This record gives sequence, structure tokens and C-alpha cells, in this order.
Amino acid sequence: MKELFGGLVNFDTPVKLVECARTMDDKMSVKIIEASLEYGVKDGLYTLEEAYLLYEALRRVKTDVD
Repeated sequence: MKELFGGLVNFDTPVKLVECARTMDDKMSVKIIEASLEYGVKDGLYTLEEAYLLYEALRRVKTDVD
């Protein structure tokens, strides 16, 4: 099993990863972005200000998707 974003997203095979990437809809796209942001924040990738801006941007996108 392949773990991405610190285990927040998992795929059994590389084929499943490619399949997901090709067929993802808007809601799945938001979930993937959200998982990557969460991983980046936990790993110290972003400053507090960067994380704030990213989450605000994500919140707006999520509103449009819903």
C-alpha cells in the first residue's frame, strides 16, 4: 500500500493512484488538497501566515464545490 501525505491518503497499487487522478471530481479534488495542506502543516512546511492563507483559499473553494 502506498501512503501519501503522511498516510492521509492511501492507494493499494500505482494503477489505483492513476485511476483516482484521472477520475476525481471536484469534491475529491478538494479532499486531496485538504489532505496535502494538513500534511504540510503537520510537517512544518508552512508558516502560520501561509497556512492561514491556504486554509482560507481552501474554504472558499469548498464553498463553491458544495
